[in-house]
Amino acid sequence: MTPRFAYFDTSLLVPLYVRSKASPQAERTLVEFTENGELPVVLSELTRVEFVSVIARYVRTNQIDRVRAQEVIGVFERHCRHDFAMLPVRSSDYAAAQQWLKQLSTSLRTLDGLHMAVAFANRCILVTADKQLAAAATVFDIEHHFVPFA
Repeated sequence: MTPRFAYFDTSLLVPLYVRSKASPQAERTLVEFTENGELPVVLSELTRVEFVSVIARYVRTNQIDRVRAQEVIGVFERHCRHDFAMLPVRSSDYAAAQQWLKQLSTSLRTLDGLHMAVAFANRCILVTADKQLAAAATVFDIEHHFVPFA
């Protein structure tokens, strides 16, 4: 199956909006999939929720302040509305994630299973910096691109 889109999970998105050691690699990956015309980048509604959750955790752990958090969330939301195609999470995605989790053969987590299911159902290559998610994608033969942050 040839992928139609690149589905970026939250592990790749956060460093695009909050500077960290991972930011340069995340930026190179975004360029690889957009400017080089490889595949359009898509997200899911789940990604929007998970992104805000990560930013809220950064505020709670004093990694960023509330003002910066609101700025980051605002920019991300504008990009979601204008720059990224947004995919819904369907009931069939929940069923697929549950089937993978029931296999008890990986350390796949609930939300990662849903990301994987949305990517698979929409013929996307799953682009992630999450080692556990990439490992599960390998086990279940889900096309993915792992970005190891140095």
